[in-house]
Amino acid sequence: MNNIYDETKFLMKKYNITANKSLGQNFLVDDEAVKDIVDASLVTKDDLIIEIGPGLGTLTKELLEKAFKVIAIELDTRMLKVLNDRFFIYDNFEVINEDVLKVNLNKLIRGRKK
Repeated sequence: MNNIYDETKFLMKKYNITANKSLGQNFLVDDEAVKDIVDASLVTKDDLIIEIGPGLGTLTKELLEKAFKVIAIELDTRMLKVLNDRFFIYDNFEVINEDVLKVNLNKLIRGRKK
């Protein structure tokens, strides 16, 4: 894909997905914004990242290249296939289909830090 905007349009069409406004969904489509967010996060290969609401995985993709592990917590079941299809090749990726407000984060990260 040439850029995140085109990639997002492609994925939305391929998986027949539209943003669910009742879940507050918006898709990040600006390449520079993604770069700025990841750079500002100062993520290193030693970091365990909990990504809440990864959606189509725009940030996930970049975080996987930098972090020890990325655990994505996604409530919308429509996004699970997208995320699993895109990131199954990454050993440092895990997706959980759950409402983050119901997840015991301490239990989740226990024993998973580098």
